Amino acid sequence: MSRSPRRKGGADADARLQAVLRAAAEIMFSAEADDGSIGVNSRTLEGDTPLHVFAWRGEVESVRVLLDASADVDALGDMDETALHIALRQQNEALVRLLVDAGARTTICSEFGETAQDIAHRLGGPLGMLVVDRGARRK
Repeated sequence: MSRSPRRKGGADADARLQAVLRAAAEIMFSAEADDGSIGVNSRTLEGDTPLHVFAWRGEVESVRVLLDASADVDALGDMDETALHIALRQQNEALVRLLVDAGARTTICSEFGETAQDIAHRLGGPLGMLVVDRGARRK
C-alpha cells in the first residue's frame, strides 16, 4: 500500500490526512500488523476504502479530509456500494450533501440492484430530494 501524495493545504492538512489514514488502517486492517502506509484509496479484501469506513461511521469531517485528498468518491466497496449508498441508508444528511457536492454519481447500481437515486426515491423528503435533484441535473 502506498501513501497518498502531498496535496494543497500544507502541513496541517497533511497531518489531518495522516491521522484519518491511521484511524482507517486500524479499522480496516486491525488483524494485521499494519505499518500505517495506507492510502486514500486502499481497499480491504471486500473492496471497502477509507471513504466507506468513515461513511459507515458517519464521520463527516474524516470523509471531507479524504475527499480533499482525492479519494475516489465513486469507489465501489462491499456489495458494490458507494459511500453515497451508505450515507443514504444511514439517512446522514450532512454526509449525503458532502458526497453529492463532491460529484458522487447517483446512478451506480449496487449488488442489491439499487442506485442512490432508488434509495433517495424510497426515502423521499428533503434528503431524498437532495439526491434526486442532483441526478436530474446531471442528465
